[in-house]
Amino acid sequence: DRRRCGGVFCSACSDNAIELPMFGIGGEHRVCDGCYSCHQDEQRLVWAVTRRCAHDSVDDAFEDSSILSLVHRIASTPPCGRLEWCTSQHGESILALAAYGHCNETLITAILQACDQLESAVALVDNRDPVALRGALHVACNEGNEGVLRTLLSHFSSPEGVLSMKRLLGGKDKYGHTPAVL
Repeated sequence: DRRRCGGVFCSACSDNAIELPMFGIGGEHRVCDGCYSCHQDEQRLVWAVTRRCAHDSVDDAFEDSSILSLVHRIASTPPCGRLEWCTSQHGESILALAAYGHCNETLITAILQACDQLESAVALVDNRDPVALRGALHVACNEGNEGVLRTLLSHFSSPEGVLSMKRLLGGKDKYGHTPAVL
């Protein structure tokens, strides 16, 4: 199967299979050992962010540093844009999960800073779940999460970033609501 990294693998080369919703294909597909390892890191990050956000009242510096190192490892491993692949089983992006869970701003800032270009950060913020079509801005507004919203907005303070943020703020979910309306 030709999949995630572009390689072709038979059952003798790899018996690892994962779902690849980021490519718009359903079911599990064969991937190489390297891609399988990368996928495991992505799933660990989703789990860690979800768990950390649920227990944010606990100050655990070790856990925070582990999550941050995982963010940097994923962002620095090819292909570029892998943080966009860090989604829940329902398709919520890593930033939307952080907004749902009222994560601390340090984690959200680290995720955004791990993006190598403005376009990558914009894509990550606008990465919408497949059902309600809500990205991180929609979730932050809907949840009344001012800290996450402030962090997201402050990351895009350059002139190019402001233009991108205006476009994102005008994006509508499946109900026709923009983040500002929610």
